Amino acid sequence: MTFDLAAVVRAELVREGYTPDRPLAVGYSGGIDSTALLLLAIEVCRPGKVVALHIDHSVRERSPLDADHCRRIAEELGVPFFLRQIPATHLSPLKRACGLEGALRQLRYSLLEELCLEQGIDYLATGHQAEDRVETHLLAMTRGSGLTGLAGPRSTRSLGSKVRLLRPLLGISRRQLTDYLATCWPGIPVIQDESNTDDQFWRNRIRHRLLPELVELAGGIEPIIRSIAQLGEDREAFEWMIEQRQQALGIDPDGAVLRLDRVDDMTDPAVVFALRRYLAEHTGGGPPAQKTVLAFCNALMQPGRTRWFDVGGTRFCIANRTVAAQPAQVEHHAVPPVLLRLGEPVFSRSLEVTLTAQIIRMKPDVAPSRSSNQVQFDAGVLGPIEERGLILRAAQPGDRFSPYGLQGSTRLFRWLAGRGVPRLARSRVPVVVWGEEILWVVGMRRGSQAPITSETRERLCLTALRHSG
Repeated sequence: MTFDLAAVVRAELVREGYTPDRPLAVGYSGGIDSTALLLLAIEVCRPGKVVALHIDHSVRERSPLDADHCRRIAEELGVPFFLRQIPATHLSPLKRACGLEGALRQLRYSLLEELCLEQGIDYLATGHQAEDRVETHLLAMTRGSGLTGLAGPRSTRSLGSKVRLLRPLLGISRRQLTDYLATCWPGIPVIQDESNTDDQFWRNRIRHRLLPELVELAGGIEPIIRSIAQLGEDREAFEWMIEQRQQALGIDPDGAVLRLDRVDDMTDPAVVFALRRYLAEHTGGGPPAQKTVLAFCNALMQPGRTRWFDVGGTRFCIANRTVAAQPAQVEHHAVPPVLLRLGEPVFSRSLEVTLTAQIIRMKPDVAPSRSSNQVQFDAGVLGPIEERGLILRAAQPGDRFSPYGLQGSTRLFRWLAGRGVPRLARSRVPVVVWGEEILWVVGMRRGSQAPITSETRERLCLTALRHSG
């Protein structure tokens, strides 16, 4: 069984572009699924290529104990271990926008991506297995989702600019994983997350109430898994056809403006899918409601008129068969910029942060801090720091940002949307600006400028202390 299960995982990883000689990060929570994935990855990958990443959600009393457990198991297995904690200051506003589960999920993936970029790893594997796929399908059904949602989680997707997320266990059941651990790794400890029994979460209700009934009716989980896998294949075929249709009509759903001037029928599925993608991208949320998409289609069918729609905190303008997301109308002068002076802590009441900039001299072999509250730059490469001016201010529409690990720059508000920051909260995100460049989105990601190297002699160190309330 060991060979068969490992062979399945190896085949899934290779199918998605991974080769065993490359580094592979494993999202390791300590539960059955992620523990089995970590051990299978050790079997599949070449020695020294597996890294364990753990995210402390900081919402349960035993979270530190879980982190210690994962660190200990990783050390016993000889696997490098990296830990990151979700800041409470990031969780609160996002929780109001998309609920606790949604907020934790978005922040978890953002921190996992950050860890991968720091370690130079392009592939991240998570332990989602077959029952997770079924539960996601049933959740999507309760929300009125179409084929995209009903087909469940994808086996792979892009996680930011460089990191590829892989889910090699989607075709493997939890029973198979449990049997694998019992047979091949008897006695290895796993974490039992007590929140998995809390029925206040919809997924737990489905797992404990609905799914057992369906499994009994189907005579096992396998027919249900096969059905959802078939939906996944149908989704891929349908999306390929939609992409071909969009190209023929000159539709680019990823453009800054969605142009539909070559389209005659605004109810064409290619238009509907382009609208869904464009709206989701510019609101930072999930797929828009069907009535919203229909309202946009109806407005597009009335040429000569300009219409405005507010969706998820973003205003959209429809005119001349185009859809354009407009910058939020925010009074940025209400958050005054603050000049930073080296060695002097500066407090911004509006941004609820104290920030200190200082020059430090350290040996070249001393690694930069991995804390989310501190970043370091090569001061010699930057040049005279105070001549161009270090400014602490709020993020603004039109800002561009070059995140560390990403080639080129991106719109800062779009980048924040991808990290789950609600539209109306993005203008309260603190950033440190040097001249015209954003050096640091405070607590989230440093810019690509002046990385620390073996030649570095002096470092610009930026340290943030977040306040709340």
